Amino acid sequence: MKKRALIKIVISVGVIITIWEICRVTGMIQLYKVPTSGNTPNINPGDNIFATNLIDYGRLDFICYDFNDPKFGKGIWIRRVCGLPGDTVKMENGTFFVNGRNMDHTITLKHDYVVQSGVAHRLIDDFTFPFCFPNSDSCRIAIEDGQVTPDLNAHKFINNEKGVLHKSFNQNWSLDNFGPLVVPNGMLFLLGDNRSNSVDSRLTGFTNVEDVVGVVVE
Repeated sequence: MKKRALIKIVISVGVIITIWEICRVTGMIQLYKVPTSGNTPNINPGDNIFATNLIDYGRLDFICYDFNDPKFGKGIWIRRVCGLPGDTVKMENGTFFVNGRNMDHTITLKHDYVVQSGVAHRLIDDFTFPFCFPNSDSCRIAIEDGQVTPDLNAHKFINNEKGVLHKSFNQNWSLDNFGPLVVPNGMLFLLGDNRSNSVDSRLTGFTNVEDVVGVVVE
């Protein structure tokens, strides 16, 4: 009896492993460990996320995609779909618009804010560290927008350094002020939720829809 029970367990484990391997190879179920903070506060470094190619992505979905860039490396990256083919996108003082609509108020985001050095220590966590300006009592630190309370006396840091966007845009734009820009057919415009600290389409250009390997299951 014990032998039969053991055989059943072995067979069951074998079936589970076989099913998992089939799902992994076909992309039906994919498991990834998140390495960076580009999508905090919604996806954090060290998180294990599942993705699947069984469903279609839509605007504001997180996707996994095959990334290969001589400057930023290669691998499977995770970013949010913020612009679909044909969409007109722009960033205005750090706020993102699609076809004239403010899309940022629909999701939880982090931006860099300028705060007094004395309160910066209250905002430090495992993924957030302040940058203190030289000869100043102010610091720049990433804060979840909903946690910016009046007592922090914080104001959003707007990055207006010109010419830093991907060369394919061929415009002298900054990270927090660019566009309007039409997403070409067969392409996607992707952003990270940690807007001031994300390597995304602003720096890497559009992503080909053929490079999408799965939609993150949240």
